[in-house]
Amino acid sequence: MQKLAGLITESQYKKLLEDQSTVDRILDKISAKGLDSLTDEEKKYLDTEQKSQVPNLGTTEVYAQKPEGELYKIVNFPSMPSAQDVMFPCNRGNEETCEGTLEMTEMLKNNDFKKIINKIGSHYKNNWRADVDQNMYPFHGIYFSGNFSLPLDEVYAQVSGESMLTFVDTLNRFSTGFKSEEEWEIEDWKKL
Repeated sequence: MQKLAGLITESQYKKLLEDQSTVDRILDKISAKGLDSLTDEEKKYLDTEQKSQVPNLGTTEVYAQKPEGELYKIVNFPSMPSAQDVMFPCNRGNEETCEGTLEMTEMLKNNDFKKIINKIGSHYKNNWRADVDQNMYPFHGIYFSGNFSLPLDEVYAQVSGESMLTFVDTLNRFSTGFKSEEEWEIEDWKKL
């Protein structure tokens, strides 16, 4: 508990212990009696929605690549068990507008994820996409590559030339030849 002091509250720690105890009990029951032995309540507890309750241990921070580029680093990325690729229907007139989708609305219920999207979107609009309506996201879609079901210490994001925002759980998912920040020639990060 000493190592976690300042990172989570005592009530969050107790909740983690209770959740782990419940999961252990349910898994023991599955091992002994099979999956069909679970009650509806136990099945619901193990459902994906329960995973979204995993607390993020620390403040989520977003950084932009220096020198200026389209790569971002997110520290303390929240659990996103419902993360899914989303394409936005866009209208390309004088000002481009991309409408939200039901999937995006669901993901934006996660306040940390909403903060990440807003910070990256604002930075990207100011630096690369002045043609976008200021009330809209400047992306044509959002992709996830990796496992985002639990909180992650670091996640990287990149906006492609086609304005697709991609989140990865490790840098080498973008390109096997660029596995480290040094190989990306990142000199520093600017906090957004």
